[in-house]
Amino acid sequence: MIVNLSKIKNWYKSGSIPSDVAIYDDSIINAILSKSNDIDAEFGSFFPELLATGASYTEIFDHFTSDEMHYDFTHDVVHQNNSFEYYKLVQIVDYNYGNDSFGKIISEKDASHILHVYHLYKTLLDQLNSDEKNFFNDVLKLVGGIASAYGPYNDTAFSYNGLTTKIHGLQPLLG
Repeated sequence: MIVNLSKIKNWYKSGSIPSDVAIYDDSIINAILSKSNDIDAEFGSFFPELLATGASYTEIFDHFTSDEMHYDFTHDVVHQNNSFEYYKLVQIVDYNYGNDSFGKIISEKDASHILHVYHLYKTLLDQLNSDEKNFFNDVLKLVGGIASAYGPYNDTAFSYNGLTTKIHGLQPLLG
């Protein structure tokens, strides 16, 4: 998992990620994995899959690391009050990937899946201590930021922060 986290963090513009964001710690990761597994066996794979998805996005959107196209974590990834919005963004990008636009409406089945995982996420947050929550939410934001590169990847007129700016208003609403 440390390799995937390193790939994710290295994708961003050098120096744009604050030094206290997603500091790798085996005890924190083990706690997240254990508590996730305790909630639901399938949910136990959520965190490693999230990191794997983020690492795979670094390869898809690798041209954003060129000198001309730096993705700045601090400025290009809009803060969400609910960090799960970044996971929703990842799911919506996956749903729309391969289309020339971001307009494909997510199916009821996929929306239901997102809301089910959101319920498990909220249950997990209740069990995590503050360091574990911060790390988990930092990883969600890091991966969501990379997923947001889908917008300018397909349309250079699309702003870097466009998808993280509007994700909270897209379906399904998390409430």
